[in-house]
Amino acid sequence: MKIKNTTDFPKHFLRRMTSWCCRQLKMPVKSIKQIGFLNREYGTSGHCYSSSGYIVVSIERRFEYKMRDINEREKLLLEKRYEPGYADGRVYVGTAGSGRFILRELGPVACVEQQAAQECGRVNDLVRVTAHECAHRMQNLEGSGTRHSRRYGYRTRGGSEKRTRHHERAVLAAFRADRDNLIEAWMQEPKQRTPKPKQTTLDKNTLKLKQWERKLSLAKTKVRVYRTRVRSSQRAATKGTGNALRKGKVD
Repeated sequence: MKIKNTTDFPKHFLRRMTSWCCRQLKMPVKSIKQIGFLNREYGTSGHCYSSSGYIVVSIERRFEYKMRDINEREKLLLEKRYEPGYADGRVYVGTAGSGRFILRELGPVACVEQQAAQECGRVNDLVRVTAHECAHRMQNLEGSGTRHSRRYGYRTRGGSEKRTRHHERAVLAAFRADRDNLIEAWMQEPKQRTPKPKQTTLDKNTLKLKQWERKLSLAKTKVRVYRTRVRSSQRAATKGTGNALRKGKVD
């Protein structure tokens, strides 16, 4: 399974998480040919190219929440819940690219809590969307059709969204039941493979010389054996001709 990653999640974490989702769905991991994890500004999305086994998962990027005050104009916009500034609980999206922030009056604890809540939500969304797209691939392998089959006039595979969301919820529930242990296992650094020492030109040439010397020794042995056999065959043929002449069987 090839992984393309532009998010802040480590690649070994994403590989183990995807493999776990496949095992929960009882589908072969190798059926996922390539999966890409991308960043997006808000929300999540995903797409599965069911027939080829290519998956794309887009996850909301990590925001560094800051505390600051807001001016009168931003207060007015927040009260009206009108873009480009709006409130979502204690999280505020500022104007002119100022990003997300926490009102200073809420204190630093709210900022830390919001940061932790964001991390928790991002991991949940990552598992949920990955499981959803893997479920599409699984249903394609099973031959499950979509609700568009009748509209298009031919059978399209990948399963219905209703059935796919059922699989998605089952995988997410299994993840939440053992969340801490799974994340700890996925975050473990993989064992570093010891690279093989590179051979120098002298070593390569020495090895080749030994190989050809061995071949030469074997060739000499073979030549000696077949020379002996040829002499034996010649003597047998000469002896047979002499016996035939003595018995008068040769014209």
